[in-house]
Amino acid sequence: MARNKYKALFFYAIKKSARAFPATCGLLLFLFVCLFVFAHVWEYVDMSFISIKKSELLYYIALNEWVLLSIPFIHFDIHQLFKKNTLTSRLLLPISFVNKELTEAIGKAFFHFIFLGIGALSFAALWTGSFPFTLFSFSFILITSFLATILGTLLYMTVGIFSFWFEEILPIFFLLQQLLFLFGGLLLPLALYPKWTHIFFPFLPFYYILGGRSQLLFVDPQPLTYLLVIGGVSIWIVLMKKFNTFLFQRGLKG
Repeated sequence: MARNKYKALFFYAIKKSARAFPATCGLLLFLFVCLFVFAHVWEYVDMSFISIKKSELLYYIALNEWVLLSIPFIHFDIHQLFKKNTLTSRLLLPISFVNKELTEAIGKAFFHFIFLGIGALSFAALWTGSFPFTLFSFSFILITSFLATILGTLLYMTVGIFSFWFEEILPIFFLLQQLLFLFGGLLLPLALYPKWTHIFFPFLPFYYILGGRSQLLFVDPQPLTYLLVIGGVSIWIVLMKKFNTFLFQRGLKG
């Protein structure tokens, strides 16, 4: 019974996102602008100081922006419940609040993920004239990218739950984004960071949302490497889900 409820919520969120398709088109346009700007800039920048091709850099940015823009602003939706004093009515529903909000957010993310993924990869392929994936590596990219979107959604949910203790959560959200950009390697591959940072990066969730999977474009990873990345992002999803449930229960207790 519970599984059917979550399934219904998931598909309801997809239909709701489909009705708001112009918003998805806006995200797609923003994605194209970002990729165009970076691709155009790199045509005039001397990149000889790194051993990474410009085409690979464009794909790296495309993979990162694809996930980043697919993550729904669940923190904003949760915060609005607090501002409008409608949280209590949500708690009366015969379903876990955290699970309900997360399921709907994942459904929305899935809709964005499909269209933004097609847009990001198509732009990179047309601009570079290449498609640097095998069937195996492309399957890996699809799996890890969607898992990364789920993990990002959970991080944003954490920000929303902080509404129990903070009237404004934008500063927390901005701090989280900066940490994500810095330690996730949004614009620069993590391989270019100092070597000592490579020791602790894999222990951070930001690594798996952005650069951890995207940087595999530059190497010839073994199957074990793929499994480690999938395992890492899966572990963080479980941990963040448990943490959000715990945090929400603490918030209810005051």
